[in-house]
This record gives sequence, C-alpha cells and structure tokens, in this order.
Amino acid sequence: MPNMLITRRSFLSTTAVVTGGSVLAGLQPGSLWAAAGALEADPYNDKTVARVYDPLVSSFVFGKNDINFYYRTFDVNRLESMLGTALRQITGAGTVDAAWRLIMPGMSSRSKVAVKININCAHELEGDHGAHWSSAPNTSPSMMAALTKSLDRAGIAQENITFFDRSRTFEKEWKADLAARCPKLVLKGKEEVAASRASISLSNGLTAVEIPAPVMEADYLINLHLLKKHSSGATGAMKNLLGLTGDVGQIAHKGGAKEFHNSSLLKELSTHPEIRKRAVLCISEAVLGNRLPTQNMEPLQKTDAFPGGKASSLIVSRSPIFQDLVLLGFVNYEMTGDVNKVCPDGNLGWLQNCVNLVPNFTSDCIGAAKLADSPAGSLLPPKDLSFPSAKVKYISVAVQS
Repeated sequence: MPNMLITRRSFLSTTAVVTGGSVLAGLQPGSLWAAAGALEADPYNDKTVARVYDPLVSSFVFGKNDINFYYRTFDVNRLESMLGTALRQITGAGTVDAAWRLIMPGMSSRSKVAVKININCAHELEGDHGAHWSSAPNTSPSMMAALTKSLDRAGIAQENITFFDRSRTFEKEWKADLAARCPKLVLKGKEEVAASRASISLSNGLTAVEIPAPVMEADYLINLHLLKKHSSGATGAMKNLLGLTGDVGQIAHKGGAKEFHNSSLLKELSTHPEIRKRAVLCISEAVLGNRLPTQNMEPLQKTDAFPGGKASSLIVSRSPIFQDLVLLGFVNYEMTGDVNKVCPDGNLGWLQNCVNLVPNFTSDCIGAAKLADSPAGSLLPPKDLSFPSAKVKYISVAVQS
C-alpha cells in the first residue's frame, strides 16, 4: 500500500497516517479499526457501510477528456488500496487478507467467487442516444482488475473468479483490457452465461428466474454495482441482481412487474436462499456517478459533495439493504438537494419492502440520513452523509498519497 493520509468521519472520528498497513501518529490500531471478529453473523443485518474517497483515483476531467473509454483513466492500484481500506473498516481486521477471511469464512485457494457486475444497456441503445457504449456507466475493467488483485493476494486463484452479467454483452475491449492485467480471469456476458437447474419463484406471477450457473457453482457472491439514479431510486446492490435474468425488460417491466420498484421483486431476488447464502459483499464503484441510468456519463452537479462532478469513491458493505440506503442518500441529494427526498419519478417501495427483513433494518432507518459538514481540514468533500449510529454505522474515509 502506498503512503496515504487517511481522514475518517463516522461514529468514530480520527485522523492518522498509514504506511504499509501500520497505524502511526501514536494511535493504537483499535483507534482506527473496530475490533476484529465482531461481525454480524448475518451479513444482511450488518449496518456498517464504509465510503472511501480518493480524489486522485481518476485523472478524468469533464469537458476536457474524451468521454469514450473514460474508465481507462482510473488508477487500478489506487482502487485496490481504496478497497482494502474499506474492507478493513467494515471488518476491523488488521490486514486486507484477514478482512477477506472474515468476509468469506472458510475461503481457500480452491474457493470459487462469482462477481455480478453491472453492464449497461447503452450498446443496444446507441442509435437512440447517439452515444458510444463505452461512454455509459458500466462496471469498469479497472475496478474488476483491482478486485481481482485483492482477491488474488488473499489466496483466491484468478481462474476461480468469474465476472458475469447474464443480461448484457461482455465487450471485447473490456476482455482485452482485463487480459492484459489478469489473464486467467473468467469473463462471461449474456452469450456465455448458462442457466442452472435452480430457479427463483416470484410472487408477481412472472416465470421463475433461472439462477445463472456461475452463481450456483460459486462458494461466494460479490455484488459489484454503480452509483446512479434509476426509477427505483438508486441503481445499487439490489437493482443489480435484476441482471441474474437473461431479459431484464421482461422481468422488470412486463408480466405483472411494470412497477418493479414498487413490487417485492428486488427483495425476492436478494433474499432467495441460493443467493443469500453466497452473498458476502457489496461494492459500489462510485468513481463517477450518473443522473441517468443509460446515457453518457455526465458530471454530478452537487459539487460540494462531488468535487469536479466526481464521486471518487468506493462504497462497501456486507448488506445490500444498508448499502442501498446509503447510496439512495447520495442519489437523493444529487437529484433533489435533500438526502431524504426522492425524485418525482422515484419510489421507495423497493426499500420499504425490506423493513424488518432483518432486525437492524427498521422503518425509521429510512429517512434517517442527514447532510453534514466534513471536519475542518479533512480531505473529504465539504458535504457528506451522516446517520445516527444506532441506525447505520456509516464510516467515511478520505485517502490521498
């Protein structure tokens, strides 16, 4: 890990210098990292969410750089360091390897990891929007490479890691970018992902969703998604699982699910036993964010929270419910100026359906967010989210070499 200045604002507030994973400046490790081994037994009930901010993670400048292939400006090494910081924050582990072992109990070199990515439908809509597919918000090869490097260092063989999206094409340019860094990775888009014999029955009358084979063959499932607005409010961890099906339009908008953001669809996908027993981590690649789900990546407008129009962050948790609650706060602020107010075309039904699904997620968690000033002298953006620690243990950390 490069030398980094870390500034943390959360229910624990501290500033320290970290070098090679050691805490300096007279702080004991426990002052910066929560006690290891105290994880919630049920990841979905874990209300800890870590946001790691690094303004140097991407050199992209809106209005200056070509928007096509914007993700090639993302620094893979910085992304890996940001991810490692987030993993240590949510687990309290002293090292990144130890954090992975807490997140994935029983992991070994033979363990298989499936990573559900978020591939946009922009390729199919190029004629409508006049955009190149590479300019739309997608899970980036840079983030995939960073996650792979972190898992590889923890002992997971590259050939046992599968990145997939059953509903979209895995572009050849992405494959080439990843092959240059991680030649043994398994990469599967809609043409390569096979269905398994397992399926998820849905209460809205739709045909059951066949769970993709990469999930059923995996020991662990990682949900790698984005930060953008959608009719459900936020395109986060739960929305990302719509890509388990080969036809998102069919499952989300037809056959009784025309208002999928109001139905129990997202909850049913996220809580199916075959998904839930494998789901161990949610990562929002929020280096950039977007106000529209499919069109060109554009600058965010609330620059007091997103300097330069960029979120420059990773947001990480073990719970898709608490993860989406935090993402929604950021999206609400960007779209309406109020962290608890959704857009006129948005809806909270998908999140309200999860109330009391786990003991920690109660009805008063929704609406508990506040917009807060970052500490004086902090490297964090001037404005950030804040939550009562009894509702959400939101940890915000800034890193910069």
